[in-house]
Amino acid sequence: MNSNAAMMRRRLLNLARELQQGIEPFPASHGDIYRVRAMDVNTPVDNFDAVIASHGIACSPRCS
Repeated sequence: MNSNAAMMRRRLLNLARELQQGIEPFPASHGDIYRVRAMDVNTPVDNFDAVIASHGIACSPRCS
């Protein structure tokens, strides 16, 4: 196991322990830290690039 995998494993185990103690991980309730927005569009267009071109502004990162 390389050092990155070991660090991630340790972090995940710590988060699991905290969750068992009722401490919710910070990102779970603060989705805005990811600076992305979900997009839900019903469209007859079957080309993903065309859908993003016409509706993509809705899923662009917000400016701070």
